[in-house]
Amino acid sequence: AEGSIRSRGDAPVGLDTGLELELARDAESYALQIDGSGGHRLLDADGRFDSAPRVFDATWEVRLTPGLIKAFADDRAFPELWGRSNGTATLDLVDERLELDTSSRFEGRNLGIFDPRLAEVTDQVVEADVVATLDNGTLAARRLRIALIPSDGEEILRLEALQPVTLDLETWDAVPANWGESAVRIEMVRFPLRWTRGFDPAVVVENGEVSAALDVVPMAPRHTVLVTHEPIRARGLQFAAGDLGVRPPLLDVTIAPKMEIEGGRLEAEITSFEMVSELGGRASFTGGASTSREDWPVIGLNGTVAIHMPRLQAAVESLDAVRGRAVFDLDLQAMTVILDSAHLGATDAAMRP
Repeated sequence: AEGSIRSRGDAPVGLDTGLELELARDAESYALQIDGSGGHRLLDADGRFDSAPRVFDATWEVRLTPGLIKAFADDRAFPELWGRSNGTATLDLVDERLELDTSSRFEGRNLGIFDPRLAEVTDQVVEADVVATLDNGTLAARRLRIALIPSDGEEILRLEALQPVTLDLETWDAVPANWGESAVRIEMVRFPLRWTRGFDPAVVVENGEVSAALDVVPMAPRHTVLVTHEPIRARGLQFAAGDLGVRPPLLDVTIAPKMEIEGGRLEAEITSFEMVSELGGRASFTGGASTSREDWPVIGLNGTVAIHMPRLQAAVESLDAVRGRAVFDLDLQAMTVILDSAHLGATDAAMRP
């Protein structure tokens, strides 16, 4: 079967389609081609369905050109998307298992029309190279690389499997081919944190960029170590007002943690933490931090703190900082500190009481 469609407007865009079907008692096969104006092949797909094991096999090659979707939108709001994809897939309808081998690169804008949570995301290129099996809520990745690239810049986010690994998509537990070795690497370079709004309603970030590079190292079932290659840095960080009712100041944060996840609980040894406010305040911390799925967005902290307050220093010339040990909870949603215990004292620049 053949068909065609033309968009409306002064410069209409055409699509020509061809569909072939072969139907039998035990198997069906399909072939679909779509050509754009000028004979440009947009889609070439083949599929086969075997009824006895109820398995569907497919291969495809897609090349979407810029402006194609917009040409057929007819003044309706649609995201713009163009790029390429090719691959193969096998879907087992009995066992609900999907095997996927694909390489794709797409560029898009106005993605908030597709999903309101993406409203903050500007023009981006998404690259994906995946060889994996999706089976009952687990992703067994033999090859996995996903990158996010601004249309006018370099990668700002990369997720890459460094060895074959199976991920539980609900608990994010990882089972690697080799325990004790890096399984997944996550890299961010000036990643805009405001894009996370809507994905984690517990913590709303208004502004800021984060740069980090860490490896996920599964040590044993339900025990994972997160290894940072360099301190995690956030610049211009600003949370939503929360219970404060006023705009929180912009913050620059640098943190060097050693993190472990066991049984759904995150424990971190923070070797250095420094936070500088746009108002001139500065705080540092070394010690332990912990949270869990149940506790988030509350983080428990126990360690040594130092707080430098310029306004207080202006009132008391010899005062440099308030230092000491403290046990407290930090609520990132309400932007409040709940103090359990503290032994603090004021010191001068030489750290003398």
